[in-house]
Amino acid sequence: MTAVSLEEGIFISFEGIDGSGKSTQMERTAEFIRSRGYSVLATREPGGTELAERIRKVLLDAKMEGKVTSKAELLLYLASRHQHSKEIIEPFLDGGGVVLTDRYADSSTAYQGVGRGLGVELVEGLNELVIPRWPDLTVLIDIPAEIAILRTGGRDLDRLESEGVEFQERIRRGYIELAKRHPERICVVESREDKDETTAEVLRVIGTFFDKIERLYNG
Repeated sequence: MTAVSLEEGIFISFEGIDGSGKSTQMERTAEFIRSRGYSVLATREPGGTELAERIRKVLLDAKMEGKVTSKAELLLYLASRHQHSKEIIEPFLDGGGVVLTDRYADSSTAYQGVGRGLGVELVEGLNELVIPRWPDLTVLIDIPAEIAILRTGGRDLDRLESEGVEFQERIRRGYIELAKRHPERICVVESREDKDETTAEVLRVIGTFFDKIERLYNG
């Protein structure tokens, strides 16, 4: 894990396919970090700002199935991310706070770069244009697509969730390859049936990360 200055804020993203439980784990992580005395902002993608939330409605609208090209989808995500980063994430980090985001740049690399076949290098390069910095730590909640889809079976599915098991498994493999590509930043945590067991492992990773930062900062 990379060294991070507390003056520059701490930026952590949570990634995973739909149904992985990443949103729940991020909420629990926010409580844990606040308990250590930090100011925490929890946000999400796409979304977080007025413009980004409007883009979110278009991107996830099930009625738009088949009406959004892969490149248009990517560009909409990038526009949302840039606005989110400049308006919400960057100012909070500049104030020395901790930002947790439910999805960030790696989502586009996995979903559009791998899932849509646009290419990892292309998407990572475009992300570089729109984000102020990469997360200091990314927690990837990993789960087989078949199990994740069962978890989402009781709710109305959005446009991406309705793509099916093959698409979701392709995304999952894309995420695993990203973890191998960026081992210094991305930590994989297995999503277990017992959410508390998953939380214990996530908080172990988060705790180790903050312990290291605090040792470096305090000398």
